[in-house]
Amino acid sequence: MTSQLILGNGRGLAIASDSAKTYGSRTYEDATKIHPLRDPHRVAILQAGGVNLLGMPVSVLMNEWEETLGGARMSLEGYRDSFMSWLGHNLGKWTTQDAMDDEAYNALKNELKRLRRGNLVVLRGGVEDGLRGGVEKLLTTVPDEEHHDATLRAIQERSEWVADQPFFDPALPPMADGLFSRLGSRSQEDSWTPDSLIASGFEGLPRSEQSGTSRAFPSHGGPQLQYYWSLRDRDHVRWVWGG
Repeated sequence: MTSQLILGNGRGLAIASDSAKTYGSRTYEDATKIHPLRDPHRVAILQAGGVNLLGMPVSVLMNEWEETLGGARMSLEGYRDSFMSWLGHNLGKWTTQDAMDDEAYNALKNELKRLRRGNLVVLRGGVEDGLRGGVEKLLTTVPDEEHHDATLRAIQERSEWVADQPFFDPALPPMADGLFSRLGSRSQEDSWTPDSLIASGFEGLPRSEQSGTSRAFPSHGGPQLQYYWSLRDRDHVRWVWGG
């Protein structure tokens, strides 16, 4: 577990962090988790969670992004948005389409597993709530004739919670739309598609022609946002911006 501290007064900030990183069962004390920007950018970024993002060290990504800043200072929100936008537009420089497809497959499959029998946070009536044991456990608590509606409602509540989470990358919606449009247009004989994966993940659960992807994920960009939420949770890299 990462331990970090930020103290501030009218004269500046003091920032501290551990340097531990874990691979499997081994822990090393050589990770760089504080990334101070060069003058005139009086900002430092604290990193927690994973030390790599899609196989690339986060410190390398931060250094490459810093080279694009120029001399104009921004608000903290401006630095954050600049980095997230740069990250989205430069994704292809350190990963391949096949690798991204694999990540999309794993992220969606894991999300479907959690929906089916995992412990999830959902948005119920505008308030965060828990879904323990997923849809399978939920169905043991309602009459058989309500199984279809209960299944659909649980998926909708999860989608609404995901859609309510903050996403700071302006490149995210078009990137997600492009990814899922391409994956969805592939021949199912040759490879998986989002619809085929959803059908496989929900096999045996109540489902009808009217409860396909568009109804199961009603919010705009639902499957896409769920993929990116799962991917973010999978790599689990978090940044805190101080300045």
